[in-house]
Amino acid sequence: MAVSTRGAQKRHWADVVAIFTGLVLLGLAIWPGPQSASAGAAQEAGNPDLLWLAHATAGAVALAGVVVAQRWQLRPMGRLLLVIAALGLLSVLIVFRDFGPRALLTVLLPALLLLAAAMAVGPMPRDLSVAD
Repeated sequence: MAVSTRGAQKRHWADVVAIFTGLVLLGLAIWPGPQSASAGAAQEAGNPDLLWLAHATAGAVALAGVVVAQRWQLRPMGRLLLVIAALGLLSVLIVFRDFGPRALLTVLLPALLLLAAAMAVGPMPRDLSVAD
């Protein structure tokens, strides 16, 4: 029983991390502005439109991956979608002229979070209570 509870908790946190990261990526794409992190990263990037597209696409694919992974039969497909989103973010690193903190925090960190979440994402557990 403890093994399934641990697995359920891993799936729960992987889903939460993937959802949060996907929403943050979409937020970076939707709300650009002079004070946003994506605007600062766009100054470091050679092609700001490509950065915006990478944020929007990776965020949407990450959220789609979590939705798909909610069915046991489609869990590998959901994990694959998270890996694709992460690889898409990592591939946009080549357009950066300077790897400043904004670039690393808006591209590299979300990609690493998505890769970590892809290892355990799956159906959200209905009950996380731990029996004593």
